[in-house]
Amino acid sequence: MNPRRIAISIVWIGLALMFWQGIAFVVNNNRTAPSLGNLVRESYPSFAIFGDSSSNDYREATRILAWHAFQTAKRSLWGIGVGGLSGVATGLMVFSLGRSRASAQFLLLGLMNVPLFSLIPLFVFWFSGKEFGIVLYTALAAGVLVAAATFEAASNVPLTYFWRASLEGATRVRILESVVLPAIIPELLLTFRWVLGLTWAFTLGAEYLSSSSGCGFLVYQSYLYSDVGKLLILGAVYAILGYSSIFLFDLATTRLLPQQLLTLRR
Repeated sequence: MNPRRIAISIVWIGLALMFWQGIAFVVNNNRTAPSLGNLVRESYPSFAIFGDSSSNDYREATRILAWHAFQTAKRSLWGIGVGGLSGVATGLMVFSLGRSRASAQFLLLGLMNVPLFSLIPLFVFWFSGKEFGIVLYTALAAGVLVAAATFEAASNVPLTYFWRASLEGATRVRILESVVLPAIIPELLLTFRWVLGLTWAFTLGAEYLSSSSGCGFLVYQSYLYSDVGKLLILGAVYAILGYSSIFLFDLATTRLLPQQLLTLRR
């Protein structure tokens, strides 16, 4: 990791904390704008009430946050995995269609323009907040975005690549394997990196309305009782989860596909 980037991030975090502390000092109301001290002494340990403790307890609060964060991470991982793979397959399938490509493209872009969060109540009605429904919604939301991005990336492959492959007698499937997929890997990496961040929001939305576990459930409970301190801490938890997932994704892709990733970051 770049020490300079780490130092800059630490400075920005420090400035953000100082800014919030200033707001808390001006407002002078721990209910609407809790100070940093109140977050540490009151809001954080009070997460223990969602577990086996009836009073503030740091150890139990940490256990509760870790367990719910694990549930959210598990659902997000399933969502981005299933949705990402199906999205790539769908995008390539739409691209490989002949005369029906225009109608399939219209349908795909139409799905992309549907407000994805508006589908959450429908999935709640269908699956009654079950685990399968949460994962399916997350996979669908991620898959729609990945499919549209995959189609656009394949459409941007230079035509000369296809002409050369056709002159050598390559079939349509062979062209997809040897021409399209290698050419769109940089854009796919960027797409997955972008959708990976959005997947946490999709999971939050699904858990918020229908789940009895996960960070989204804690957000709902905190909002229900207007607990701004807990909401701020959960916002920090989501930030940590998001940055950690992107860091691990960059680390994995750098090891597996260093040249493509370097091309992507230029």
